This record gives sequence, structure tokens and C-alpha cells, in this order.
Amino acid sequence: FVISSSISTVCLLCLVISPRVFLVSVLWNCGFLSSSFEFSSRKQITCNMVDVTDSNFEDIFPTFEHQLKKCSFVALDCEFTSLPFDVDIVPSFQDSGSERYKKISQTIIQCFPLQVGVSHFTYDRNLVEYKATIFKFNVCPKFFGLFDLNINLKSSSVQFLKTYNFDFNKVFYHGIPYLNQTQSEIVLDQMKKGILSERIFNIMTFDEREALAGHYETIRKWLHGIDVGLTLTIQVGTNCPHIKYFLHKEIRKCFKNVWTFHSTISSPELSVKRVSEEERLSLQVTSEFKIDEELLLSLRGFARVLDALISCKKPIVGHNMLIDLLSCYHHFYLPLPDDYRKFKTNLNSLFPVLYDTKFISHEMKRMEFRDVVDNISLQNLYMTFQDKKDLAFKPTICLETGGMYDKDGVHHAHDAGWDAFMTGFCFIKMMHFLKAAGNKSIEHYSNAELMNVAAPFKNKINIGRAFVPYLQLDGPDPLSSRPPHLVVSYINRSRLNLNHLDSLLVEVGTFEVKQLSPYAATVAAPNYHSYHDVIKKFSKTNDFRVEKYSILKHHKWARSFFIVGCILPASVTVWYYLKT
Repeated sequence: FVISSSISTVCLLCLVISPRVFLVSVLWNCGFLSSSFEFSSRKQITCNMVDVTDSNFEDIFPTFEHQLKKCSFVALDCEFTSLPFDVDIVPSFQDSGSERYKKISQTIIQCFPLQVGVSHFTYDRNLVEYKATIFKFNVCPKFFGLFDLNINLKSSSVQFLKTYNFDFNKVFYHGIPYLNQTQSEIVLDQMKKGILSERIFNIMTFDEREALAGHYETIRKWLHGIDVGLTLTIQVGTNCPHIKYFLHKEIRKCFKNVWTFHSTISSPELSVKRVSEEERLSLQVTSEFKIDEELLLSLRGFARVLDALISCKKPIVGHNMLIDLLSCYHHFYLPLPDDYRKFKTNLNSLFPVLYDTKFISHEMKRMEFRDVVDNISLQNLYMTFQDKKDLAFKPTICLETGGMYDKDGVHHAHDAGWDAFMTGFCFIKMMHFLKAAGNKSIEHYSNAELMNVAAPFKNKINIGRAFVPYLQLDGPDPLSSRPPHLVVSYINRSRLNLNHLDSLLVEVGTFEVKQLSPYAATVAAPNYHSYHDVIKKFSKTNDFRVEKYSILKHHKWARSFFIVGCILPASVTVWYYLKT
């Protein structure tokens, strides 16, 4: 009765203040309006998903930087035009970390990011919950005379992304441009030499040159009899930063009694002001190179997001993130180095703390939590930790107000923004589950406690179907956990029929077979279970011989070197003995 009376009093007070406020208060108390933070009990959740394009990037970037500095960690995800393993690259059970890196780095230049999702997760100590914000950046390299890149868009990738309603028009029409540091230095060098305007003029279309001639004529006529201080506004007719840059430079060069201004480098308007000789000299000192800086920032585009991530040194979480890391490094930072160890050193200096939820989920399966993380695809992990509230219903993760995503998120799969959120969500839930040791704990854990749980997984990046179990970014890669290779041959030493061998192995599992000689082949098994199954299968036949691979016995050059290494010293010894 006391509660209902209080609510009635509040509603009547609201009616006195404002009928509109009264209506809102009634709807709130009746349950029609509710807090956007009631994540667990609503089918629809509201979230702050910011869709970023070239038209709003400059407005949103300061907010992104501000929230980045406050957040506890960042989750990252990318969508690509294709994947390296789509381009004549076959991963192998026998790949070391260095070999896999070499395979990917040779083809990553053809795999352009189309979307980059960045989700900030901020821990609130007072509310004991995480708040998440999603930024979805649509990115696309733009033609800029000096740089005209071939974008390799495979039909299979198009079909795959179409299945998930990917908006190609938004990417190609409104994608944020970018230059890596090497490309930026080329532009900066041409600015310093004063030849960038000439390069821009050479790539202009006929219509663009005609429009420029019209602007010059308009300014020339306007200047007759105009007093100092008056301003002319020109509609440039394009938002291309390099056209605007060229106009600024050429107008200042052609007309010695004016100066040019604009609100932003990409705005379609440009102001021409009649100035005195003294004012122009002053502006040349204070503002001459401002337009250079603005153009370079505009061309750098999304690379500035990576610069911000590098500067803040926040922990970054990804799911199966090796391709994401290599692509971001190459396209937004520097071309990938040839040396694998140099790449790891450089990457670790840029991002000292990285976590891969795919690797963590593999480790949880080994820790006998298979019932929790049986299927380790990102979508399945998300559904598992969202639904199993008896296992990991804490901590609360709230999406801040500002947009709408369906709670289950299924139809948002392979949307880079939503995938980034799911990655961070799963990371928090897995760390809480491990901290609670699988018990139905009702205890709250701070962000620092969860990060302590994550420490054993730091900088370990999943590498599927390889000789090493993972890549260790801040040290040497671990020893292989794969079983030794087997050598299979016919007992009668006849030529080996690989098709026959493959047909037998398919009955057991997935293996990699390589021709060792006309009479033998190596068989690489993915795990010890399959390894023992192969030995058991061939031990029951009278046709095949199976043995462990030995470099000394089976490598043709090693055997030759061994023989030479034995014979040569012996021959020298005998010769020396006989001579003396």
C-alpha cells in the first residue's frame, strides 16, 4: 500500500508539472517503458551501435577516442573481400608458425577489410556490470592517383556475405578511406616537395578541370572593385578532399590578394576572402600547412582508429584473430615484414595484451569443460553463454542506448560490429566461469580479478590445422603437440598408389599425405587418437608397412650426408695413417 501510494503521489505531481511527463510516468510504472539496461529479461535489447561511414567519421572519431580511453578492454572483428586460404593457400598439419605466417603474408595484400567492428567494454564498479558500445566502421581504399589498388572480391565471398545481408553499397559508396604509414610518408614527401598538386591535376577528369576553370573565372570577376575583408563562397561540387586541396593551393597561387578557408576538408564549400598584403603574409606563416595536415588526416582515415588502439594499449580480444591482426597490420600500419620473429616483436610492441577466445575455448575443452564449450564457433559460444544462466549468468553485460539489435543476434552474424560485441561478451563469460571453477557461484568478480584469470591465455593466438598448437606473440612458439609423422609403404616394395592409400585413410579420419618417394608416403595425423587408429588399421593388413618417420632413415639428403660424413673422415684418417 505504501509503495502504490508513493507511485500515485509521484504521478499526480507529474500531472501538475506537465501532462506529457505524467503520461511518461504512467507508462513507466505500468511497465510499458523500461530501462535499456535490463539485458537479461528483454527479447529486444537496445544498444549503442554506431554505424560509421566517410560522411560521419570525423564527427564520431573524437567520441570513439574518448570512450576508448575510459574502457576496460576492446573487442575486435573484421569482414574481408576474401580470406588468404581462398587464394591458392592450403593450411597444413605440418606448418610451423613461421611457415603459416609466410603463407598468409604472401596473400594478405589481396584480402581487403570491408568492415571493422570495435566494441568497448567498460566495467562499472558501482553497478558491478560491464557496459558495451559498438562501432562498426565501413572501410574501403579510395583511388588517389599515387595509389590505385586492385580489390580482389571473390564470388564465393560475395555469396557468403550476401547470405548475411551485407551492405556492399554502403562500403563501396561510403567506405572510410585509409593509408598505411608507408603510403602516408609518400604523400607527405610529395607535399614537402610541392609536387602533390601537379599529381592531383594529372588524375582529374575533364569535367573536374572544366569546373575548376569556372571557379577561377568566378573569382577573377568577383575581385574587380572588391574591398578587403569581403568573402566569396564557392560550391566545389564534390566532397573529394584531394580536389578541395588542389583548389586551395591553386587559388592561393594564382591570386595574390586572397586567402581560402573551409569548415572541413571534405565539405562541398570553400570560402575566398579578399585580404591585405600584411594579412596574407601572416596567414602564410600560420595557416599555409594546415591544409596539408588536414588532407593527410583525411587520407589516413580509418588508420587513425588503429593509431588510437596502439596509443591506448588496452587489452584487445578477438575470435580466431590471426587474419584480423595480419590484415590490420598490413593495411593500416605497415607492410608485413618478411621475418616472422620481427613481425611478432613489432606486433607485441603495438598491442602488448591480446586474447583469442577461439584459443581459450580450445583450452576449456581440454580442461574438461566440453559440455560448456562443445561447439566453439563464435555464434554458438555466444548462444551458449547467453542461455546457460545456471552456468555463467554473471557478470551483467549491458548495451548502452542508441540503436536496436535483436537479443539473439543470429541474423547479425558476420556483421563486424555485432561479432565484436559477441567476442567481448564470450570473453567476459568464459573468464567468470573459469574463476568460479564451474560452480554456480553467486559471487561478483571485479574486472581486475577476471583479467588475472585471463593471464595464462595472454598473447596466445589460435592457429588451426598446424604443427604448433598456437602462436606465442611475446616469446617463442610452443613445441608441437601433434603426433610424429608416419611413413607408409607396401611390404613388397612396389610403387605406392596414393589414391588407394587416400581411400583407406578416409575411413579413419582426416589426414595429410605427402609423397616421400615412388615407394613411400608420409602421413600426418591431426591428433594422437587418429594416429593410433591409423596404426591399428594398417597393422591388420598384410599389404602395408607403417613406421615412424626418421630423418636419418627416410630423408634422402640426410642419409646421403650421413654416409658422406662417415666415409670422408674415415678416408682422411686412413690416408693420413698410410702417409705417416
